[in-house]
Amino acid sequence: MTAPDGSTNSKRPLIAALALLLAIFLLLADWTGPVLAGGHNLVDEMQEKEQKLQQVQKGIAEAERLLKETKKQEQSATTVLRRLEQSLEDAQNEYNTLAGKTKETEEQLKVTADKLTRTETRLDLRYGQYRQRVRALYMEGSVGFIQVLLQARDLFDFLSRFDLLKTIISYDNRLIAEIRDIRSAVSTEKSNLEAKKNELENLREKARQQNNLLQSRKTSHSVYLAGLRNDIEAYEKALDEYEDLSRRLVDEIRKLQEELAKQRRAFGSGKLIWPAPGYTTITSPFGWRIHPITRKKRFHSGIDIRVPYDKKVIAADSGVVIKAGLLGGYGYTVIIDHGKGRSTLYAHNSKVLVKENQVVAKGETIARSGSSGLSTGPHVHFEVRINGEPFQPLDFVSP
Repeated sequence: MTAPDGSTNSKRPLIAALALLLAIFLLLADWTGPVLAGGHNLVDEMQEKEQKLQQVQKGIAEAERLLKETKKQEQSATTVLRRLEQSLEDAQNEYNTLAGKTKETEEQLKVTADKLTRTETRLDLRYGQYRQRVRALYMEGSVGFIQVLLQARDLFDFLSRFDLLKTIISYDNRLIAEIRDIRSAVSTEKSNLEAKKNELENLREKARQQNNLLQSRKTSHSVYLAGLRNDIEAYEKALDEYEDLSRRLVDEIRKLQEELAKQRRAFGSGKLIWPAPGYTTITSPFGWRIHPITRKKRFHSGIDIRVPYDKKVIAADSGVVIKAGLLGGYGYTVIIDHGKGRSTLYAHNSKVLVKENQVVAKGETIARSGSSGLSTGPHVHFEVRINGEPFQPLDFVSP
């Protein structure tokens, strides 16, 4: 798109708009979406989102700048277009006025031409009569006049006949001169009207050319203005998409921050509480023992707490659930990571109430007691592990 003044700066907005939309497309193409707890390195993910947010904010600033600049150009172009429309209206009015004057002059010219024709007809008629009289006088010579005078009865009649002849001759001469003057005046009027008509036609032609020029400029400005408005629409669309992307990124960063805060809070205090509230009897201690089912000597990696069916089992400390479900001979099991290599295990439950990757608080109910897996009766099998190695739970918690 080229501006009506011939400048090429008007190409920049369209190119810039395409660049903005391309940038948005690339950002959206690289969009990773929500992050699940424990599924990513949250710190790195949050930093990546923050960098994208900075890019989006720069895009917003650029889109706002270009939108402001293009709206300013649109306002200026609109003002110019209004002036052109007013000038075009004035030029059209001038053209119509000149056309009216030309038509009026043509009508006057027609009337004058008819008048000149009638005058020339009268003059020709009078000239014809005059020529006939002159011819008769020529044929008869001066005898005709003399006979008219000699036929007078007396001196008074003679003088009367002489005055009459002189009056006839004077009238003919005066009439011919008058007709000549009228013809000259009409001819002059006709020439003036023709000159006026030519002048008006020239002015009308100039007005027509001016009208065409203004119409051409108006068309060019209308196209230019339409292009600017298309650019404004593109910038507004880009700005809307940038702002939407910004809101999504802010929301994702907030979720990541909350998730990170939860995980940081999930790091246990290291001070455990009893996992089976109200039930303190230990039926099988930590260490080597004869397994009650296999009847072989096996290392018991935790303690068994006698608990009736369907009683609540709580988290000994806050953390993140890393296992929730069946786990071989352990039956329905929950394992909680407390951070710094520490974890606790709760086995042989009848029901698991949490999900993997869920953050749980100290004392929160995580399961219902039971006798699933390799078990001889309802109880809670409770383990404490550090870096995967089992430790005596009673060294960390007491009933």
